[in-house]
Amino acid sequence: MKIRFYIMCLVLLAGIGGLFGCSVSATDSGDGGGGVIIPAGYDGATTPAVLTPANAETLTDNVVSFDNPASYIVFRNAGGETSGRENLRGLAKVSSLARDVRSLVRTAGATKIIPGEFSGSAFVTYTETYTTYNATVEFTNFSDSADAPPLYGTVYVSETWSVSGSTTKGTVNATFADNFWAGPVKVTGSFRLAYTESASYVKDMVTMNLLYEDTSLGYSLAYSNLVFTDDTDYVNELATQSLNGRIYDSDYGYVVIDTAEPVVMDTVTGFYYDGEIFIDGTSGSSVWLLFTGNDIIARLEAGDDNLFDDLPPWYAN
Repeated sequence: MKIRFYIMCLVLLAGIGGLFGCSVSATDSGDGGGGVIIPAGYDGATTPAVLTPANAETLTDNVVSFDNPASYIVFRNAGGETSGRENLRGLAKVSSLARDVRSLVRTAGATKIIPGEFSGSAFVTYTETYTTYNATVEFTNFSDSADAPPLYGTVYVSETWSVSGSTTKGTVNATFADNFWAGPVKVTGSFRLAYTESASYVKDMVTMNLLYEDTSLGYSLAYSNLVFTDDTDYVNELATQSLNGRIYDSDYGYVVIDTAEPVVMDTVTGFYYDGEIFIDGTSGSSVWLLFTGNDIIARLEAGDDNLFDDLPPWYAN
Protein backbone atom coordinates (compact mmCIF):
# COMPACT_ATOMS: atom_id res chain seq x y z
CA MET A 1 0.00 0.00 0.00
CA LYS A 2 1.34 3.43 -0.85
CA ILE A 3 2.32 5.66 2.03
CA ARG A 4 0.13 8.74 1.71
CA PHE A 5 -0.16 9.62 5.34
CA TYR A 6 0.92 13.22 4.82
CA ILE A 7 -1.67 14.14 2.26
CA MET A 8 -4.34 12.16 4.08
CA CYS A 9 -3.65 14.28 7.13
CA LEU A 10 -4.00 17.41 5.06
CA VAL A 11 -7.42 16.38 3.94
CA LEU A 12 -8.38 17.80 7.29
CA LEU A 13 -8.51 21.04 5.39
CA ALA A 14 -11.81 19.79 4.02
CA GLY A 15 -13.22 21.47 7.05
CA ILE A 16 -12.05 24.73 5.58
CA GLY A 17 -12.89 23.77 2.02
CA GLY A 18 -16.64 23.25 2.35
CA LEU A 19 -16.93 26.91 2.98
CA PHE A 20 -15.85 27.86 -0.52
CA GLY A 21 -17.33 28.55 -3.92
CA CYS A 22 -14.92 26.80 -6.25
CA SER A 23 -14.51 26.83 -9.98
CA VAL A 24 -15.00 23.59 -11.84
CA SER A 25 -13.45 22.14 -14.92
CA ALA A 26 -15.93 19.45 -15.82
CA THR A 27 -19.15 17.80 -14.77
CA ASP A 28 -20.20 14.21 -14.98
CA SER A 29 -23.43 12.32 -14.57
CA GLY A 30 -24.06 9.86 -11.84
CA ASP A 31 -24.39 10.17 -8.15
CA GLY A 32 -27.05 12.81 -7.73
CA GLY A 33 -26.71 15.46 -5.06
CA GLY A 34 -26.44 18.22 -7.64
CA GLY A 35 -24.39 16.31 -10.18
CA VAL A 36 -20.75 15.32 -10.21
CA ILE A 37 -18.21 18.13 -10.11
CA ILE A 38 -14.55 17.59 -10.92
CA PRO A 39 -12.64 20.50 -9.37
CA ALA A 40 -10.66 22.66 -11.78
CA GLY A 41 -7.05 21.57 -12.08
CA TYR A 42 -7.60 17.89 -11.33
CA ASP A 43 -5.72 15.92 -13.99
CA GLY A 44 -5.73 12.43 -12.48
CA ALA A 45 -7.76 9.34 -13.34
CA THR A 46 -11.48 10.02 -13.84
CA THR A 47 -12.79 6.51 -14.50
CA PRO A 48 -14.35 4.33 -11.78
CA ALA A 49 -11.74 2.64 -9.60
CA VAL A 50 -11.48 -1.13 -9.41
CA LEU A 51 -10.95 -2.05 -5.76
CA THR A 52 -8.40 -4.84 -5.40
CA PRO A 53 -6.37 -6.36 -2.54
CA ALA A 54 -3.49 -4.17 -3.73
CA ASN A 55 -5.28 -0.81 -3.46
CA ALA A 56 -8.23 -1.39 -1.12
CA GLU A 57 -6.57 -0.08 2.02
CA THR A 58 -5.31 3.05 0.26
CA LEU A 59 -8.74 3.84 -1.16
CA THR A 60 -10.32 3.12 2.22
CA ASP A 61 -7.86 5.49 3.89
CA ASN A 62 -9.04 8.17 1.47
CA VAL A 63 -12.44 7.89 3.13
CA VAL A 64 -11.96 7.22 6.83
CA SER A 65 -8.66 9.01 7.37
CA PHE A 66 -9.53 12.34 5.85
CA ASP A 67 -9.75 13.89 9.31
CA ASN A 68 -6.60 12.28 10.69
CA PRO A 69 -4.58 13.21 12.68
CA ALA A 70 -5.80 16.01 14.91
CA SER A 71 -2.30 17.48 15.00
CA TYR A 72 -2.93 18.72 11.45
CA ILE A 73 -5.97 20.71 12.46
CA VAL A 74 -5.04 24.23 11.50
CA PHE A 75 -7.75 26.00 13.48
CA ARG A 76 -8.20 25.76 17.20
CA ASN A 77 -10.69 23.86 19.37
CA ALA A 78 -11.33 20.96 17.00
CA GLY A 79 -10.33 18.12 19.30
CA GLY A 80 -7.19 16.68 20.79
CA GLU A 81 -6.87 13.10 19.57
CA THR A 82 -3.74 12.41 17.58
CA SER A 83 -3.81 8.95 16.05
CA GLY A 84 -5.61 5.75 15.25
CA ARG A 85 -9.14 4.94 16.28
CA GLU A 86 -9.42 8.04 18.46
CA ASN A 87 -9.35 10.17 15.32
CA LEU A 88 -12.10 8.30 13.53
CA ARG A 89 -14.95 9.10 15.85
CA GLY A 90 -17.74 9.55 13.40
CA LEU A 91 -15.85 11.82 11.00
CA ALA A 92 -17.07 14.67 13.20
CA LYS A 93 -14.03 16.86 12.65
CA VAL A 94 -15.30 17.84 9.22
CA SER A 95 -18.04 19.86 10.88
CA SER A 96 -15.85 21.08 13.70
CA LEU A 97 -13.23 22.37 11.26
CA ALA A 98 -15.83 24.30 9.31
CA ARG A 99 -17.02 25.76 12.58
CA ASP A 100 -13.46 26.67 13.53
CA VAL A 101 -13.14 28.81 10.41
CA ARG A 102 -16.36 30.53 11.39
CA SER A 103 -15.10 31.02 14.95
CA LEU A 104 -11.75 32.35 13.77
CA VAL A 105 -13.44 35.02 11.68
CA ARG A 106 -16.22 35.98 14.08
CA THR A 107 -13.86 36.44 17.03
CA ALA A 108 -11.35 38.46 15.05
CA GLY A 109 -13.21 41.76 15.01
CA ALA A 110 -13.16 44.13 12.08
CA THR A 111 -9.45 43.64 11.42
CA LYS A 112 -7.07 41.56 13.46
CA ILE A 113 -3.79 39.70 13.22
CA ILE A 114 -4.10 36.27 14.84
CA PRO A 115 -0.77 34.64 15.70
CA GLY A 116 -0.33 30.93 15.11
CA GLU A 117 0.39 29.01 18.27
CA PHE A 118 3.54 27.58 16.68
CA SER A 119 4.44 30.00 13.88
CA GLY A 120 3.22 32.73 11.57
CA SER A 121 -0.04 34.64 11.59
CA ALA A 122 -3.45 35.03 9.99
CA PHE A 123 -4.60 38.53 9.01
CA VAL A 124 -8.40 38.86 9.03
CA THR A 125 -10.28 41.64 7.26
CA TYR A 126 -13.93 41.60 8.24
CA THR A 127 -17.15 43.45 7.40
CA GLU A 128 -20.57 42.67 8.82
CA THR A 129 -24.23 43.54 9.08
CA TYR A 130 -26.71 42.31 11.68
CA THR A 131 -27.03 38.83 10.13
CA THR A 132 -24.12 38.51 7.69
CA TYR A 133 -20.39 38.86 7.44
CA ASN A 134 -17.74 38.74 4.74
CA ALA A 135 -14.11 38.12 5.56
CA THR A 136 -10.74 37.63 3.94
CA VAL A 137 -8.19 35.56 5.85
CA GLU A 138 -4.57 35.80 4.70
CA PHE A 139 -2.19 33.19 6.10
CA THR A 140 1.56 33.70 6.36
CA ASN A 141 3.53 30.69 7.62
CA PHE A 142 0.57 30.00 9.95
CA SER A 143 0.74 26.87 12.10
CA ASP A 144 -0.78 25.82 15.41
CA SER A 145 1.47 22.78 15.87
CA ALA A 146 5.04 21.67 15.29
CA ASP A 147 3.58 18.74 13.33
CA ALA A 148 1.22 20.78 11.17
CA PRO A 149 2.21 22.12 7.74
CA PRO A 150 2.48 25.91 7.54
CA LEU A 151 -0.34 27.63 5.71
CA TYR A 152 0.15 30.31 3.08
CA GLY A 153 -2.44 32.10 1.00
CA THR A 154 -5.94 33.49 1.11
CA VAL A 155 -9.34 32.16 2.13
CA TYR A 156 -12.59 34.04 1.53
CA VAL A 157 -15.36 33.36 4.05
CA SER A 158 -18.96 34.55 4.31
CA GLU A 159 -21.87 33.70 6.58
CA THR A 160 -25.57 34.45 6.69
CA TRP A 161 -27.78 33.48 9.64
CA SER A 162 -31.17 34.00 11.26
CA VAL A 163 -32.43 33.54 14.81
CA SER A 164 -35.85 32.26 15.86
CA GLY A 165 -36.33 31.90 19.60
CA SER A 166 -33.44 29.78 20.86
CA THR A 167 -32.56 28.35 17.43
CA THR A 168 -30.04 29.74 14.95
CA LYS A 169 -29.88 28.69 11.31
CA GLY A 170 -27.17 29.71 8.93
CA THR A 171 -24.87 29.02 6.02
CA VAL A 172 -21.11 29.48 5.88
CA ASN A 173 -19.32 29.56 2.52
CA ALA A 174 -15.57 29.60 2.01
CA THR A 175 -13.30 29.68 -1.02
CA PHE A 176 -9.59 28.95 -1.25
CA ALA A 177 -7.75 31.36 -3.49
CA ASP A 178 -5.38 29.94 -6.08
CA ASN A 179 -2.43 30.89 -3.86
CA PHE A 180 -3.36 28.66 -0.90
CA TRP A 181 -0.80 26.08 0.21
CA ALA A 182 -0.46 23.74 3.19
CA GLY A 183 3.19 22.75 3.10
CA PRO A 184 3.77 21.11 -0.31
CA VAL A 185 0.03 20.60 -0.87
CA LYS A 186 -1.95 23.07 -2.92
CA VAL A 187 -5.59 23.29 -1.87
CA THR A 188 -8.28 24.72 -4.13
CA GLY A 189 -12.04 24.47 -4.21
CA SER A 190 -14.95 25.13 -1.93
CA PHE A 191 -17.21 23.93 0.81
CA ARG A 192 -20.47 25.02 2.35
CA LEU A 193 -21.61 24.48 5.92
CA ALA A 194 -25.36 24.64 6.50
CA TYR A 195 -26.21 24.48 10.19
CA THR A 196 -29.03 24.58 12.70
CA GLU A 197 -28.11 24.93 16.36
CA SER A 198 -29.56 25.44 19.80
CA ALA A 199 -28.47 24.76 23.36
CA SER A 200 -29.51 21.11 23.06
CA TYR A 201 -28.49 20.09 19.53
CA VAL A 202 -26.52 20.92 16.39
CA LYS A 203 -27.30 19.81 12.84
CA ASP A 204 -24.55 20.32 10.26
CA MET A 205 -24.32 19.54 6.56
CA VAL A 206 -20.95 20.14 4.89
CA THR A 207 -20.75 19.94 1.08
CA MET A 208 -17.21 19.71 -0.28
CA ASN A 209 -15.77 20.25 -3.76
CA LEU A 210 -12.04 20.29 -3.11
CA LEU A 211 -8.75 19.48 -4.77
CA TYR A 212 -5.56 18.52 -2.91
CA GLU A 213 -2.40 18.43 -5.02
CA ASP A 214 0.77 17.14 -3.36
CA THR A 215 3.53 18.57 -5.50
CA SER A 216 6.21 16.51 -3.76
CA LEU A 217 4.47 13.18 -4.39
CA GLY A 218 2.84 14.01 -7.71
CA TYR A 219 -0.44 12.82 -6.24
CA SER A 220 -3.87 14.40 -5.82
CA LEU A 221 -7.29 13.81 -4.31
CA ALA A 222 -10.53 15.50 -5.33
CA TYR A 223 -13.84 15.62 -3.45
CA SER A 224 -16.85 15.80 -5.73
CA ASN A 225 -20.06 16.86 -3.98
CA LEU A 226 -18.91 14.95 -0.93
CA VAL A 227 -21.61 15.58 1.67
CA PHE A 228 -21.08 14.99 5.37
CA THR A 229 -24.00 15.31 7.82
CA ASP A 230 -23.76 15.41 11.59
CA ASP A 231 -26.75 15.64 13.94
CA THR A 232 -25.49 15.92 17.53
CA ASP A 233 -27.89 15.60 20.47
CA TYR A 234 -26.22 17.16 23.50
CA VAL A 235 -28.92 15.94 25.90
CA ASN A 236 -28.56 12.25 25.00
CA GLU A 237 -24.87 12.59 24.06
CA LEU A 238 -25.36 10.99 20.64
CA ALA A 239 -24.19 11.94 17.16
CA THR A 240 -25.76 10.59 13.96
CA GLN A 241 -23.63 10.99 10.85
CA SER A 242 -23.40 10.12 7.16
CA LEU A 243 -21.04 10.57 4.21
CA ASN A 244 -22.05 10.43 0.55
CA GLY A 245 -20.47 11.48 -2.74
CA ARG A 246 -17.33 10.83 -4.77
CA ILE A 247 -13.63 10.85 -4.01
CA TYR A 248 -11.22 10.91 -6.95
CA ASP A 249 -7.75 9.40 -6.55
CA SER A 250 -5.26 10.51 -9.20
CA ASP A 251 -3.79 7.00 -9.46
CA TYR A 252 -6.89 4.83 -9.30
CA GLY A 253 -9.92 6.86 -10.34
CA TYR A 254 -13.05 7.52 -8.31
CA VAL A 255 -15.07 5.65 -5.73
CA VAL A 256 -18.65 6.37 -4.71
CA ILE A 257 -19.29 6.73 -0.99
CA ASP A 258 -22.71 5.52 0.15
CA THR A 259 -24.01 5.49 3.72
CA ALA A 260 -26.30 2.47 4.04
CA GLU A 261 -26.89 2.94 7.79
CA PRO A 262 -26.05 6.25 9.48
CA VAL A 263 -23.22 6.13 11.96
CA VAL A 264 -24.51 6.48 15.52
CA MET A 265 -21.85 7.36 18.07
CA ASP A 266 -21.64 8.16 21.78
CA THR A 267 -20.12 11.64 21.86
CA VAL A 268 -18.49 11.07 25.25
CA THR A 269 -16.87 7.65 24.80
CA GLY A 270 -16.65 7.41 21.00
CA PHE A 271 -18.49 4.07 21.12
CA TYR A 272 -20.27 3.17 17.87
CA TYR A 273 -23.81 1.82 18.18
CA ASP A 274 -24.43 1.44 14.46
CA GLY A 275 -23.18 2.41 11.04
CA GLU A 276 -22.47 0.98 7.59
CA ILE A 277 -20.73 2.86 4.79
CA PHE A 278 -19.89 1.37 1.38
CA ILE A 279 -16.98 2.46 -0.80
CA ASP A 280 -18.06 1.33 -4.26
CA GLY A 281 -15.84 0.87 -7.27
CA THR A 282 -16.55 -0.80 -10.59
CA SER A 283 -16.68 -4.46 -11.66
CA GLY A 284 -18.50 -5.47 -8.50
CA SER A 285 -15.75 -4.22 -6.22
CA SER A 286 -16.59 -2.60 -2.89
CA VAL A 287 -15.34 -2.06 0.64
CA TRP A 288 -17.83 -2.40 3.48
CA LEU A 289 -17.14 -0.28 6.57
CA LEU A 290 -18.84 -1.47 9.74
CA PHE A 291 -18.86 0.91 12.70
CA THR A 292 -19.19 -1.22 15.82
CA GLY A 293 -18.14 -0.78 19.41
CA ASN A 294 -14.75 0.90 19.49
CA ASP A 295 -13.78 -0.06 15.95
CA ILE A 296 -14.29 0.60 12.26
CA ILE A 297 -13.95 -2.76 10.50
CA ALA A 298 -13.34 -2.90 6.75
CA ARG A 299 -13.95 -5.81 4.37
CA LEU A 300 -13.22 -6.02 0.67
CA GLU A 301 -15.35 -7.62 -2.00
CA ALA A 302 -13.34 -7.56 -5.24
CA GLY A 303 -15.62 -9.71 -7.38
CA ASP A 304 -19.26 -10.54 -7.94
CA ASP A 305 -19.98 -12.98 -5.12
CA ASN A 306 -20.87 -10.28 -2.57
CA LEU A 307 -19.13 -12.18 0.21
CA PHE A 308 -16.66 -9.46 1.20
CA ASP A 309 -13.99 -12.10 1.58
CA ASP A 310 -11.21 -11.07 -0.78
CA LEU A 311 -9.18 -9.75 2.15
CA PRO A 312 -9.45 -10.66 5.82
CA PRO A 313 -11.25 -7.87 7.67
CA TRP A 314 -8.96 -5.10 8.87
CA TYR A 315 -9.31 -2.10 11.11
CA ALA A 316 -9.67 1.10 9.12
CA ASN A 317 -7.23 3.76 10.28
